[in-house]
Amino acid sequence: MGDVHVDIKKNRIHILLTDRTRAELAETVRQIEEASLALKPNFTCLTDFRHTGTLLMENRDLLEKGQRALAEVGIGKALRLITEDQRLSLHFQQLDVVGIGYKIGYATSTKGAERILSAFKREMDQIVKRRRRGGSMFKTLDPQNQSSEALFPDFNEALKKIKHLRRQGNSKAIVVDVNCDITNGPLE
Repeated sequence: MGDVHVDIKKNRIHILLTDRTRAELAETVRQIEEASLALKPNFTCLTDFRHTGTLLMENRDLLEKGQRALAEVGIGKALRLITEDQRLSLHFQQLDVVGIGYKIGYATSTKGAERILSAFKREMDQIVKRRRRGGSMFKTLDPQNQSSEALFPDFNEALKKIKHLRRQGNSKAIVVDVNCDITNGPLE
């Protein structure tokens, strides 16, 4: 049976998938739905997939149900902890096509995953503090790739991203203050 627990201080849900039957997986999904309610928006999620077999592919509906529950509560970042063999497995790569509504990263060590999720939490905390103080937040707009989801509390950081985009051939990419309204067409 899987294990689900929440770390309120880190605003993180930890999910260990060791389920062997559909009934066990359904119970783990129920625990995910319940536990995620204790978290604040932009929470992080670390899911340990290292002990899973084909059960997830055979029960994609349950996987999608758990992922929808996390998305509805307001997940900010998710990491899947996987083995090197899983990273190369076609079977495991097929799980990426499950529609989830949020971005997922991968790590092969718990320490590396925790470091990535903690950095995300620090970034979110910084953004919240800056917004409370009335400070500007910036993001990039690129007509070719639309807008980036990344928010930058510092204009110079956003400018670095623009320089990178322009080196890639996106010459129309710009930086905008997210507090400003953008109008496409003539102003009236």
